[in-house]
Amino acid sequence: MKTTPIQLKMREQRLKWYGHTLRRPEDHPTRLTLNFEAPGKCPRGAPRKWWEDVIKRDLAEVGATADDVLDRMM
Repeated sequence: MKTTPIQLKMREQRLKWYGHTLRRPEDHPTRLTLNFEAPGKCPRGAPRKWWEDVIKRDLAEVGATADDVLDRMM
C-alpha cells in the first residue's frame, strides 16, 4: 500500500485554500486579510513565518503561479 507523505498533502490543502480565498469577492473579510498589514513595530526575536510566505514557497516548489491556483483542477 502506497501512501502520500503528509508534507505533500498539507501543501495541497494550503494551495486549495489559497485558491478558495482568491476566488472570494474583493470585499469579503477573508480576502481583505490577505493584504492586511498590522500597524506598529514587529516584536524582537526571529522573524515569524507568515502564511503568505509559505504559500509563495509552495507555489515555487510546484512551479505554479497565483493564477494557476484559481483553477480548481490543480
